[in-house]
Amino acid sequence: MCAHPAQMQNGVADFYPKSGHNRYPSNMNSTAGRRMNPSEFHQRYPNLQTPPPLHYLLGELTLPIVLGKTAIEWMNLPTQTVGAQQPVLLLPGYGMHVRAMGLIRRYLTRLGFALHDWSLGTNNGDMKGSLPLVQADIDRIVQKAGQPVSLIGWSLGGTMARECAREQPDSVSQIITLGSPVVGGPKFTAFKRLFEKRGFDMERAANTVLSRYRKPLVTPVTALYCKRDSIVHWEACIDRFSDNVTHVEIQTPHMSMPFSAEVLHVVHDVLNNHHYR
Repeated sequence: MCAHPAQMQNGVADFYPKSGHNRYPSNMNSTAGRRMNPSEFHQRYPNLQTPPPLHYLLGELTLPIVLGKTAIEWMNLPTQTVGAQQPVLLLPGYGMHVRAMGLIRRYLTRLGFALHDWSLGTNNGDMKGSLPLVQADIDRIVQKAGQPVSLIGWSLGGTMARECAREQPDSVSQIITLGSPVVGGPKFTAFKRLFEKRGFDMERAANTVLSRYRKPLVTPVTALYCKRDSIVHWEACIDRFSDNVTHVEIQTPHMSMPFSAEVLHVVHDVLNNHHYR
């Protein structure tokens, strides 16, 4: 969800390498090519001020229930072979190994997609160091498949997917994000207090993230979010800057998203071109 503490420099994370059924349309002008000021940000996000409430963490205790429901519903999930070996790259959340997305991999392989794991193993939160490696993964997959790749990212993995697509729009066909923050860096996550105690400049980090919107994100994105997400404030998952983003509200809490039949249904429909528009 946020940058690893080891990546802090002068109290702020160097987040990015230098660049070479529920929709939230923005009725404001595009931010492409200009700097977003804080007052304009607050116009778009008037209620986004804090991380999620601590008591939302209780919702994460439902993981065994989510797993049980998925086991029961597994045989009732759509099984039509729709993938035609279209490439899909999985990007895990902060602190997670790509194996944590194994259920998504298994299901989409069953549907005929060509699944790929990123080469980084565990997501250590180093955006600056990781993004060029993920971009190299994308290049290899596209070269081998002869077609653009779909990206599915959980939490910080989804944030990384968006940034890769921002730099490689012709190589990424679409993105699906699961509880991924698109504004604020760690400011609106459960890790805010930890980072502040370490002297992290939260405002500077948030402005760094905001400056990325000067380069538009043109790749289609389907963003899943849960209003009781305990890790990332749900409004930080809403992109009110980009034109081609569809937001889908789900009931599955943050840590259960890669294991949820609800999420698998949405992923199936999006990849099968049944967009939530």
